[in-house]
Amino acid sequence: MNITYKQNLDSYNTKYKEGYGNKYPESRIIRVFHRIIKHHITKGKILDFRCGNGIHLKYFQELGFEPYGCDASVEAIKLAKKNMPNNQNHLFVSPYVPNLLSIFKTKFDLIMANYSLYYLNDEDMRDVINQFHKLLKEDGLIFVSMMSKECYYYDLYSHIKNGLYCVQFKGRVNVNLNVNMKSKEEMLNLFSKFTKLHIGRISYKIREDEGTTDHYLYIGKKVV
Repeated sequence: MNITYKQNLDSYNTKYKEGYGNKYPESRIIRVFHRIIKHHITKGKILDFRCGNGIHLKYFQELGFEPYGCDASVEAIKLAKKNMPNNQNHLFVSPYVPNLLSIFKTKFDLIMANYSLYYLNDEDMRDVINQFHKLLKEDGLIFVSMMSKECYYYDLYSHIKNGLYCVQFKGRVNVNLNVNMKSKEEMLNLFSKFTKLHIGRISYKIREDEGTTDHYLYIGKKVV
């Protein structure tokens, strides 16, 4: 594992030990399901890539989906298993850049990557997206979020390596974060193997002394 990935993983293991993670599903997940996904898929198997504490998988489970998930953080998967005790054998600790085809011996109706793919460099991101395509059933859906270059993080980066921008925060927190940010055209190119259904955006600004975050929301279909 390269040093950038190790730094990110160590940070999130510490956060999850301290109770990091949503207690309730985020509103955008709920809205995307009700406004888009349910008009194509209402049940089946869902894979959450980097599922964290499993709270979004639990939401889909309550809707009638069969949940599967993986995360590079051991601490995250511990929490996910607590949140979904009846599906512990569907939750896996995976390498930072996993071979999903060796972990999951099934195909999925829906694959979700929420606030997770952009911690990978360009080469590894394309690899994982190709794995998503292989793991999806025909007519299956993919739902991902991607950090946009219009996010205020873009104005803070010091250098870029293999698609990862080193963002330097100063003030409230003094940390470096390595993230992958894409334009709309780059986002569409990444998912060109899929048929685009919708590409939306979500932005928010919580603190007055910070800029606006900006993420693309991409929903596509596998068509063979």
